[in-house]
Amino acid sequence: MIRVVALLANTVDAMITVLTFLLLARALMSVLFMDSEGGRASSFVYALTEPVLLPVRNFLMRFDTFAALPMDFSIVTTAFLLMLVSMFLPSVY
Repeated sequence: MIRVVALLANTVDAMITVLTFLLLARALMSVLFMDSEGGRASSFVYALTEPVLLPVRNFLMRFDTFAALPMDFSIVTTAFLLMLVSMFLPSVY
């Protein structure tokens, strides 16, 4: 049972790491390719990260402070939350 929990925790940690790198790639692409569509790679990264970012973005938009800002802080907030989950994950097993 302990091996299954450890395997599951390691798998979740690997998925969090990949998702964090995809968020970083998305942030860089939004700065570098601001005017263009970006192509297939951009569509791939957006398709993988948008389901994670959308609930965070909707939550942040409830607050007038974040809704009034011209910047989207959902990427930073999501990366921070993923880092928190990754930090507390080893305590599970």
